[in-house]
Amino acid sequence: MERISISNFYKNGEFIFEDNSSLLNVVLNGEELAQNEFNLFLTERANVNLLILNLKEDSIINIVQNNNSFLRIECLFSKEHKNTKISAFLKKNAEIEGFFADFSILDFTNVVDIHLNEEGASARWKVASLSSKKDNKTFDISLFHHHGNTYGVIDNYGVCKDDGKLVFSGTSH
Repeated sequence: MERISISNFYKNGEFIFEDNSSLLNVVLNGEELAQNEFNLFLTERANVNLLILNLKEDSIINIVQNNNSFLRIECLFSKEHKNTKISAFLKKNAEIEGFFADFSILDFTNVVDIHLNEEGASARWKVASLSSKKDNKTFDISLFHHHGNTYGVIDNYGVCKDDGKLVFSGTSH
């Protein structure tokens, strides 16, 4: 499976993924980004599998998905990590799948807000985290159903060792 650098999609301050007949496999190494905040924009029928490795401190990711687009976003954090906020806005029949694997150290908060704005929009988000020593980690994941006939599932898995703490919270509106 060929993986493509995300820099190929950087246009006018945004990462833009356009309609593609096949699944794009893209890697983003957060440590190489110049900024902590960035936008991902998927045009209609874009089909993207995005692997994100180790974002910078206080990273913000804004995602806009147009009709019939698909995004699988896989986040793997294995180094020291600090606060992340992901906001996604999905149009008609857009689909997002998020997988967050956290093996990082120290305290942090991860906030995910997914807005299912139009009919048929769907979201699946899974988190797996390990907290040890005195690490205190918080995951706040919320789904906002702004239209009827939308779908969302959130699954959280965690293991605490020593005095480590994990907090999983969120809502579905």
